[in-house]
Amino acid sequence: MEKKELTNGIVEIEGVKTVAERTVDGYEVTYKPHGNYHKGLDVNEVVYDLMIIAAHDMLDWGTTVYAGEYTAAEMAGKVGYLHQFMEGEDYKTIGIKTETFCCSYHAGEAFAQMAEWEGVMNMAPKKYHRFAVEGKEMPEGAKLKPYQRCHGYKPRTISLAAENDRIAKKFEVIGKMAQSLTSEGMKRALSVLTAVKSIEKLHGREMGDLAGKMLRRKLWRDYGKDKYQQPMVYTAKDFEPGPECWKVVDEDYAKELIAYFRQVLAESPAPKWPAKGDMVMLKNQEKQCKKWQGKLSVYEVRGQLDMYQDKINWYAVVCTTKGKHDSTTYKVDALEPWTEPEKAASKRGKNDACIGSSERKQARPEVKSKKKAVSKKEKTTAKAINLEPCTVNPEPTLEERLRAALRKQLAMAA
Repeated sequence: MEKKELTNGIVEIEGVKTVAERTVDGYEVTYKPHGNYHKGLDVNEVVYDLMIIAAHDMLDWGTTVYAGEYTAAEMAGKVGYLHQFMEGEDYKTIGIKTETFCCSYHAGEAFAQMAEWEGVMNMAPKKYHRFAVEGKEMPEGAKLKPYQRCHGYKPRTISLAAENDRIAKKFEVIGKMAQSLTSEGMKRALSVLTAVKSIEKLHGREMGDLAGKMLRRKLWRDYGKDKYQQPMVYTAKDFEPGPECWKVVDEDYAKELIAYFRQVLAESPAPKWPAKGDMVMLKNQEKQCKKWQGKLSVYEVRGQLDMYQDKINWYAVVCTTKGKHDSTTYKVDALEPWTEPEKAASKRGKNDACIGSSERKQARPEVKSKKKAVSKKEKTTAKAINLEPCTVNPEPTLEERLRAALRKQLAMAA
């Protein structure tokens, strides 16, 4: 086949809607749309048409091994170790330009780039452009291996079970909600999230989480099909695949929920004491674990929703102040302000030396006096009458002396 020289001009190919303007500049050939023939076409189609025109021009300068009708991927493929198409040496670069897109590639990649573009467009195989080329007859048993695309959709077997599982996951949360809530409850579910978001802005993240638990409980209590059904956690994203009526926020119901939360908070407000950093101690110290006896420091005061009713219970997280620092949580009612314990009276020590003898005598307990010494005669007399010796006054009284003198005179008279 005689090779023709590429020149500047207008190029039109049968079956291709776009007419191209070809510009040759040294080793580069540039193609862009000409006139209004491409109007109404998608830019991807226009680029594809220009690539077809460029590929036809390269056929005039390159070499095709085997004759036949081939797609761009087949033209860029191999038969054994031979390339189906081998570019010439005259033109090295191809440029494609439209109003919104431009690219350039090596002349030897004309068919490969065209095949990639088919993949990017997700074009159906029946729409691929086919090139009728001349060459040798393909030997019997030889097989042409097409070019493997890097981009675009690659067909694969779709598992019906996997597809059903993917769809089920989209409806996993709202599907279970729809089974446990009435239709009115599903229409008001997003209003709960709106109310919680407003509460979180006013009172902080922790109170927002608490409000979410409380208001979800109220939603299930008001609109649940089963009074024993526990409320579910959900987000706004779970409603994306659902019907439009579930995506509308009921502003009146949201305001009602906010007012209800404020009422509960007013009935069980946050305690004014204790606060973070306060020193406290547990009531009934003797009944507490030894580690939690004594002075404790308050790390945090937080509210928790009661398990059985819409009520906020307040707890304090306390830490030990001696030894290894551990923390635990107690109800605020179980705490009281820290007070220093009274010191026990000290035992007698070195300071007693400074106390006067008279003060020591007064301080000492009263000691019984020792028994007086008893004479040998008195001991003998006491032994004879089997009596313990007793302590007597050694000097007799006047009455005793008179009685003794009288007994002595009577004895002499006798």
